[in-house]
Amino acid sequence: MLLTLFFSRSISIIALSVLLCVSANLLQAQQPVPASLVNDIVQKQIDATAQENLAYEYILHKSDKRGDVVRMEIATPFGNVARTISRQGRPLNAEETAYEIQHLRKIIQSESEQKKRTKAAADSRKDTLEIVNAMRTAMIYTLRPGQPQISSFSKPQIAIDFKPNPAFHPESMAQEGLQGVAGTLWIDAKTHLIRRVEARSEKDFNILFGIAVKVYAGATLTAEQREFSPGKLMYSKLKVDAKLREFLFKTVNYHTSQEATDVQRLSDGLSLAAAAKMLIEMPNPHYP
Repeated sequence: MLLTLFFSRSISIIALSVLLCVSANLLQAQQPVPASLVNDIVQKQIDATAQENLAYEYILHKSDKRGDVVRMEIATPFGNVARTISRQGRPLNAEETAYEIQHLRKIIQSESEQKKRTKAAADSRKDTLEIVNAMRTAMIYTLRPGQPQISSFSKPQIAIDFKPNPAFHPESMAQEGLQGVAGTLWIDAKTHLIRRVEARSEKDFNILFGIAVKVYAGATLTAEQREFSPGKLMYSKLKVDAKLREFLFKTVNYHTSQEATDVQRLSDGLSLAAAAKMLIEMPNPHYP
């Protein structure tokens, strides 16, 4: 879970650069991206990911070593809530459904649980914004030779390679992993919003000095973002393959693939309790 959280924060983080206007000379091989443009895109990404008062629902398809799970999730300004609707391609049975409903009712009834989720959401937002700001100097950005395009995205894109800046020194735990990550990102050429990131760890790096997690070289991440509301982004696809050591002694292979579909914006300021109630009242779904 810690690695997923780290990478989820890092997606909007890593992807930050590129052009307000593209000219022919900027499209040359290994052409550096001007710092003024990086700063502009950083601010656009901050604005796009802040989402402090937004709420939206989506269906999350997740596959990992435990199998395939589909959940209806609701993101609120105060944290997320979810209801599982299928496992291994089958709808939940009566007992499993009852468990999901009971869990959601506990969220509604427990003020401490709501406060815990709200704090976790606020901490995550704070770390994300901190790392996004650090990306102004944490990476070196160059235009990718040949400017390959994402076939699944119909609009023109700008492809940018990024690698760690050796002159960058992290100032917090949240920034530690930035030193070992390189890859390519794709930006919408018109809006300058990030559409896709392909990242890899080029060397071992630690999170919380290696006490919490050590990520080994060779870890990969692929992610895509979609614009669910004008100027507002969410992750539509995420795939992570990594080898890591947890809490000093346990080495594991971590693989997950996630895709969000059926995104719908909800009323701004939606509370956790109201979101949980919506999931309880949701008709019994039979989603593959």
